[in-house]
Amino acid sequence: MSTTTSTPNQIFEEIEQAAQAQSKYLKIQPGQTMVLKFDANKIQLVDREIENRKSKAVQYTVLNVNDGQEKILSLSLSWALNLNELLKAGYTNIKVNRRGSGLDTSYNFVPV
Repeated sequence: MSTTTSTPNQIFEEIEQAAQAQSKYLKIQPGQTMVLKFDANKIQLVDREIENRKSKAVQYTVLNVNDGQEKILSLSLSWALNLNELLKAGYTNIKVNRRGSGLDTSYNFVPV
C-alpha cells in the first residue's frame, strides 16, 4: 500500500492508470496517439452492444510499443475496414490517433 500523500486529482489519475493497466482492453482517449504493433493472426469478429444496439466489432490483439503491454483494441466494422487495408499491405506497426468521443469518435491510422 502506498504511503505517499496525493491530492484528490492525483489519486484519481493514479486509480485510472491502475485500472487501465489491469484491464485487458486498450482504451485510447480522445486526442491521444499511440504506436501499436498488430498481429494479423490475432483478430476476431465479435458481437457487441452499444446504447442498446447490437452490432459487430473487430477485436485486435495489439502490443503497445511504448510500454510493451499486450491489450485488445476493439473497433467498429467501418474503422476496422480502414485499418485492415494497412494490415493487408503488410504493415504491423501503426500509429493510431483518436479524435472525438462517443458516436463522434474517429481514428487516423498511419504506418510507422
